[in-house]
Amino acid sequence: MDDKLSHSCKYLDQALTCPKYAEKNNEEDHRSLATIGDALLSFLFMDIVREIIENENQSSEYFTDFKELIQDNEILNQIGKNLFIGSIKSYDTDELAKKSFATTLEAYIYALYLCEGIDAAKKYIKQTIMKQLLNEKIKKLIFKVLEDKKTKSITEGKDYDLTIFNVKQFIETLEQEYKPDKK
Repeated sequence: MDDKLSHSCKYLDQALTCPKYAEKNNEEDHRSLATIGDALLSFLFMDIVREIIENENQSSEYFTDFKELIQDNEILNQIGKNLFIGSIKSYDTDELAKKSFATTLEAYIYALYLCEGIDAAKKYIKQTIMKQLLNEKIKKLIFKVLEDKKTKSITEGKDYDLTIFNVKQFIETLEQEYKPDKK
């Protein structure tokens, strides 16, 4: 596990506290942090995407595709599970909730912001979440989610073939950006 628990701040503890556990132990849970954390995660993630592809002239639709990617609860839940399994204060019923790890991840981003500032939250996303997008299980899930959206969008007119192509290219760029020998 990385150093996420070495920070001392009440918000970081709250971010890792699920509702059922909080209720039974008279603590605050992470839901209020996650509400703002959702928007902050999307904003910072999109800013990082912009930095990575800054030399390319991309449309607003291109960026919207990536915003959808980081806001998908199934993807966020798997990333959160990879990062926080065994670290959150929960009961089995909390972890069985459809998006409990996504909520924890969103809350954690906002808690980092509150405790250490926007640069710390952005650094965590760059060093941890962006790398998670290269995890084989996450990559498979991303493309499964996109294929599902493609199937549903046939009547809506969105070009998910282009989205899938763009996401593949972006992941290839990330693979270059996060090579083990590169810092």
